[in-house]
Amino acid sequence: MVPIKFLVVPCSATYSCILGRPALNSLGVVPSTVHLKLRYHEPDDRVVTIHADDKALKR
Repeated sequence: MVPIKFLVVPCSATYSCILGRPALNSLGVVPSTVHLKLRYHEPDDRVVTIHADDKALKR
């Protein structure tokens, strides 16, 4: 587990969460802006892929 400080902002946005590079690096995340995905390894060596919401991006 990696502790991350974050700020909650009461507004409507297409993002659920915005993480900076230090957080992504400490989590071992591999971002792909071309494919709109994030990938990272779980402690049990599973690879997790988070996909962007295409519909929200086209609004």
